[in-house]
Amino acid sequence: MKRKSPISIDRIQFCAYKCYETEDLVFIDQFFYEDRHDFLVDKFLGGIAIKLKISNKRYDKGARRNVSLSLVDMTARCDVATQQIKVCLAIDGFKDCYAYFPAETSGLVGGHTYKLLVCDETASETLTERIFHLFDKSTMKNPTEWYEICDGGIRPAWKTDLLKSLNTVDSHDYYVQFNLAPNMGRKLPTIMPELEIRLYYPDRKTVKAFFREPFCRSLENYDDNRWTIECPFETSPDINGVFYAELLCMGYPIAGFVFDTMSPTDISGKWYGHEIQPIDEYSLKAELFDEFIERYIASEYKALSEERLSNLYDNES
Repeated sequence: MKRKSPISIDRIQFCAYKCYETEDLVFIDQFFYEDRHDFLVDKFLGGIAIKLKISNKRYDKGARRNVSLSLVDMTARCDVATQQIKVCLAIDGFKDCYAYFPAETSGLVGGHTYKLLVCDETASETLTERIFHLFDKSTMKNPTEWYEICDGGIRPAWKTDLLKSLNTVDSHDYYVQFNLAPNMGRKLPTIMPELEIRLYYPDRKTVKAFFREPFCRSLENYDDNRWTIECPFETSPDINGVFYAELLCMGYPIAGFVFDTMSPTDISGKWYGHEIQPIDEYSLKAELFDEFIERYIASEYKALSEERLSNLYDNES
């Protein structure tokens, strides 16, 4: 009787490294890994490094397995490379494992889509698979020109309308949403390049990144070339305040807006135009309150009270 694998792949992250970084492969665990699946590459592509979090699902004994990582070129429809790693895990244990596929020997090229298959060879079982895309820098525009930003705002999970800011004290689910139009010529690509929403929290310490591919809510939106990207976040009394939501394409900031979850009232509407331009050289030390007030007052909504503004600065100081 065939036994199921006792291990699981909890997370896979990628890093596209340059050829001049090859010497650093002895420190492969120090590469900068992300949850992104799309990479803009050029002639200096050295390869793809992979970080896997592998867990032992058994509570009674450890696990010793042979794991294979196979790379399939989905564009050329062929297998290109395979790596083998040995995994030893304690009871109910987990560890980070690493592998890499050099571009020269694996045939990695820009403009192709690849699938990574992770298998437990001991159990002859496929554990998981991931798709990633390599976009050719030489044949595409600057990533800041791939999309035209229409507007953005906050969407309550139970509504479709957008808000500029919120009045909430309880734990509720909301979405940061950007609406945009692809600007890649008359014919849209089969694969829409993914975007990153980076959410900076009021504590000036927490930053969360969400990688998503734009989507259309309806056929009408598709006909109008109106696409959406959004990420979830939760409000609660201990994290409420002024947030900054930034939209990036291949690491390049292309839009952003500040919003307050402690406004006197819910503020209906959308951020657009100059209000949704990314903040230059944003850092966690940036004065978000000045930016929020400047953009807010420039809009048609002017409901923030002097008392609320005073409290904001008092809390910051």
